[in-house]
Amino acid sequence: MSNSDENTTDLDQPSATLRGRLTRRLTGLSDWLNRRPTTVRWVLAGPVVLIVSLISMAAIPFWFPKGAAGVDHLVFPVILFPLIWSAFFFYAVMSDRLLTTSAVLVGAIGGQLALILVMI
Repeated sequence: MSNSDENTTDLDQPSATLRGRLTRRLTGLSDWLNRRPTTVRWVLAGPVVLIVSLISMAAIPFWFPKGAAGVDHLVFPVILFPLIWSAFFFYAVMSDRLLTTSAVLVGAIGGQLALILVMI
C-alpha cells in the first residue's frame, strides 16, 4: 500500500507545482494591475473596448439567421454597436476587479475572433 501512496503523491506533485506557479503568476499580474488602476482602466475602457466592439460588430452577422432580403446583416451590427460598446465600456469603468475585467474582455475578443474564423 505504501507503493500506491507514493505513486499518487508523485502524480499529484507536478500538478501542485503547476498550480502553484500559475497562482503566483496570476497574483503577480493582479498586483501589477492594481498598482496602476487608472492607466489599466483607461486602456481597458478605451482601445480594448473599441477593439471588442468592432470585432463583435464583425461577428454579429454570424449570430443571426439569414433574413429574407439579407439586409439585417447590415442593419443589426450598426444598431447594436453602440449598445455593445456602452455595455463593455461601463463594465470596464465600474468593475472593481481589473484582472477579471481584463480576462472577460480578452475572452470576448478571442470568442468573437474564433467565431469569425470558423464561419469564414
